[in-house]
Amino acid sequence: MNGGRSGYVIVGLLVVALAVCAAFAVVASAWVDGIVGVGRGFTFLIVFGALFLLSLRFILGTTIGLPGLRRKGAPALQTRFSHVDDMTGREFEHFMAEVFRAGGYESKVIGSRGDQGVDILLRKAGRRIAVQCKRHAKPVNNKPVQEVFSGARYHGADEAWVVAPGGYTRGARQLADRIGVVLYDRKEISRAIKRAVE
Repeated sequence: MNGGRSGYVIVGLLVVALAVCAAFAVVASAWVDGIVGVGRGFTFLIVFGALFLLSLRFILGTTIGLPGLRRKGAPALQTRFSHVDDMTGREFEHFMAEVFRAGGYESKVIGSRGDQGVDILLRKAGRRIAVQCKRHAKPVNNKPVQEVFSGARYHGADEAWVVAPGGYTRGARQLADRIGVVLYDRKEISRAIKRAVE
């Protein structure tokens, strides 16, 4: 479902909610007026307002799960990723934090002096993940793999990842495979963005 159709769904649900709430409010105001003797107009407004607010909360909470509305910012990530080579290192860190956040991770950028080789800390389902980002034009060597591996232990993380759209040298891949560091290259980043949109 695209964004336009999703918008029509919400409008339609709101119209139905207005009609149903108005009908219930009329009945309820007549009943309350017969018991306590307050004016129907006042009772109608109170009942209608309460019912409509409840229905509004339910409608919006439900439609957030529609494919056309879920993670509204995710499609923009695909467009921005096409310009990844123009990003600074810091911009790339924040971009990747958004990508992981769209994928359901709690994401915190910590890259600074004393970060011990970790730029982003992720958390999901009880797992803590340390991530180092390298926005280099050429494949990165095994140094980032070594840094994030030790940095993950410093930060108490369960896993260590390196994200580098420029790819990795053979030595970096061999080391990562041996010590269990996950490598994200350009294709893996693109897959992560697509999963966030689905």
